[in-house]
Amino acid sequence: MDRMRPKVSCHIITYNQKDYISKCIDSVLMQERDFSIEIVIGDDNSSDGTREILLHYQKQYPDLIRLNLRERRGGGIPGKENFLTTLTMCTGEYIALCDGDDYWSDPAKLRKQVAFLDTNPDYVLHSGNAIYLAENNPEADGRKLHDESSDQTVYFEDFLSKNNLITCTVMFRNIPLQYPEIFMNLTFGDWFTYVMLLKESGLRAYKSAQVLSTYRLLQNSVMTSLSQANYFKKHILQIKAIHQYTGRPLAPKEKEKLNDYYYSCFKVLMEEKKISTAILSLADNIKTVRFSFPYRQYAGYLKLRLFSKSPLT
Repeated sequence: MDRMRPKVSCHIITYNQKDYISKCIDSVLMQERDFSIEIVIGDDNSSDGTREILLHYQKQYPDLIRLNLRERRGGGIPGKENFLTTLTMCTGEYIALCDGDDYWSDPAKLRKQVAFLDTNPDYVLHSGNAIYLAENNPEADGRKLHDESSDQTVYFEDFLSKNNLITCTVMFRNIPLQYPEIFMNLTFGDWFTYVMLLKESGLRAYKSAQVLSTYRLLQNSVMTSLSQANYFKKHILQIKAIHQYTGRPLAPKEKEKLNDYYYSCFKVLMEEKKISTAILSLADNIKTVRFSFPYRQYAGYLKLRLFSKSPLT
């Protein structure tokens, strides 16, 4: 007999997160629901005991948990192949995302999101707010990631220059997506996925102000390990990749955001005395935005540096 399609596929990816993965899985198991789910977990060849924990949970819940146990880490940006291969295993009508170091703090999260998507066919995605769990950062610990106090509808155009959503709060309709090759080299794969969902469906996204999840802020995460210059470079690559995928000309808002990232990257490189790399970044800025290049901003900075006590070389 064929296996019945679950209402929700809970998509979890993990790598060397033995101290956190149980909390993540338990937060799925505690969900209040009157519909079927599956928990699909992709392990990117962990070596710290994470895989053994996953096998233990699968033995306890064989009808609920399916594992994608990868024998090698994927190419490109770490985690991308794990994300995609785990995504292809999800058979539910909806897919809910959660990284293995985060967890769902609201036991009614799935129920609320299913109810919304079932009754709002003009939306492809539902998301919410989250709080930081930052053991080594008292200022951030317990703070909300988003400041909005009311629910919002966000559109395709809103994602062309920035990410508006928190991954561990997202649920979306399981529609076929053909990921381009450039996806493998993007740091912000979740952001690109939202662009694809909105573009391919022609629908909208919902952003609830309710806190649904907890986002763990780790010192050794992909984002915190980026240097300042690389942080700006990754955002530049992301916006350019989105522009390439959509086939749309850069709008003024995207050009403005790109100029901000290019200029910030240029200043960091100059401060680090990486003059030739800074000049290449400046040239790429001109090539990318053409007549929207902020000449005065760069000229003002260079003039300030030339007449300051900090020489360029």
